[in-house]
Amino acid sequence: MVGGVRQTPRLIVWGASCGKEITCLRVMKFLGECCFPQTRLELVTNTKTPIVAFEKLEPADLASALGSLNGLHGRVTTVQPKLGGGYERFLGWALREIADAKNAGSGNDCERTSVNAVMHARRSLSCLADQYLQRDGFLFCRRPPREADQKADILVRRGVFDELETESLSRAINERHTVEHEYKTISLSKAQDAVQMVRATVQNSVARSSPYNSPALFGTISGGSSISGGNVKGWFHGWSGSAFLLVTTVQSPWAGIIVPTNETEAVARRVYLEHLLPEQLLEALSIAESLLRDEGSLDCTPNLWHARLHSAGLLA
Repeated sequence: MVGGVRQTPRLIVWGASCGKEITCLRVMKFLGECCFPQTRLELVTNTKTPIVAFEKLEPADLASALGSLNGLHGRVTTVQPKLGGGYERFLGWALREIADAKNAGSGNDCERTSVNAVMHARRSLSCLADQYLQRDGFLFCRRPPREADQKADILVRRGVFDELETESLSRAINERHTVEHEYKTISLSKAQDAVQMVRATVQNSVARSSPYNSPALFGTISGGSSISGGNVKGWFHGWSGSAFLLVTTVQSPWAGIIVPTNETEAVARRVYLEHLLPEQLLEALSIAESLLRDEGSLDCTPNLWHARLHSAGLLA
């Protein structure tokens, strides 16, 4: 308040191609490179000091605690690292082996490259499935899914794969079993069919949902983060309602519900993923997504996300 006039928070965006001021009635939920890559951000507002009281949340109570929330506004995702060389590399190898098999035409070289193509395609699919399971936190759960059918069930229920694709994939996997466990060769035509099934599934899944953007926040925490000269900083402007957090980019991943008591104080009810069963996490994610009241989403790098959590008192 200046001279009896209410001052509107201002966001000044600086970058190679921008240096303009954006006036907003409400501070944007998350700022920094999450929203404006390769920019320096300056908020002309005062930061606040959060006071967070952590409480243990029993795994069996997570779903009911989430269900008691009225609605969640806004969503943030954070980037997960690739598993190994990434599913893309194995799929590329499979396609290259098919091309080599076609060039060979017949004989030992054709059989060898056809077998290699099926093996690489299966590795690509396995890597992608595990990437999704890591993204959503299932690999950190108590008794994480190990068998292919367990993984497929979770990914179908998460909307990553559809049931028709999994039926087609089972045929492709059978071809791989023939090669790996029965020590048989495979014809070029069958190898082509298997690789094409895997490639179509991979492309459709990635088009539906990025395997690298991990759900991190359902709800709003006012503030932001930025990076300049290698220095990362975050700032906090207050709680803007209840929120659900899924923190998978730390040494001990956890899920939690933030319940504010006023603008700066909040209770964080937290459960570590190592205590959650995959079914419990699956239900929690489904409830959180059903509570979203808008489709807005921001992507954030892990270091900027950690700075935001630290500034909000949610990370030590």
